[in-house]
Amino acid sequence: MPVGSTPTPFGLQSGGSAGGATGSDAIGPLNEVISQTQAQTADFSNKLTDPTFSGQSEMGKMLELQRAVSLETMMYQAVSNLEKARTDASKNAIQNMK
Repeated sequence: MPVGSTPTPFGLQSGGSAGGATGSDAIGPLNEVISQTQAQTADFSNKLTDPTFSGQSEMGKMLELQRAVSLETMMYQAVSNLEKARTDASKNAIQNMK
């Protein structure tokens, strides 16, 4: 990672300048993101034209990620439902005391 740049979500790099733009200029970081996206697209395009590339390993990784996200979502919903039930029970107990 270049000196003076900071990591951002999705692994993009920020900081520095692009096209002579300063760090506070909104166009500079946008140009950096566009150039990084274009490089990633070109890399993926090269993989697609490679006759030995089957995509199975990437699909396996995506399915693994999808399962992990699904499991996390189910766990979050379970905790959320428990918290809602506990809150509702507390509210009902308070209402019954009045």
